[in-house]
Amino acid sequence: MPDHIHLLLFIDGDKLSNLIRDFKKYTSQKTAVDLGLDSGGLWSKGYDRQEIYSTEIFNQKLEYIHYNPVKKKLVTKSENWRWSSAIDYMTENNGPIPVWMAWI
Repeated sequence: MPDHIHLLLFIDGDKLSNLIRDFKKYTSQKTAVDLGLDSGGLWSKGYDRQEIYSTEIFNQKLEYIHYNPVKKKLVTKSENWRWSSAIDYMTENNGPIPVWMAWI
């Protein structure tokens, strides 16, 4: 999405805040260097953490994430959003970001 990101992560819960902090720091610094901007200000504070406690909830969240670019009228089909894992799930192709699907 142009203004936010959705992630489904398999991670030890007490490590999540460190991961998010480091991810935001790295991507802010990299973006600033690549675009010649001052670092900082790329991400808002905090994040929305939702525990996934069943396969059914995981599938609901995955469907929501895949449909989000369609809902926002950025594409007409989920798999057409370049940065979506829908490419990997709904086609024979792979998107630009590796997707781990061993949980299936």
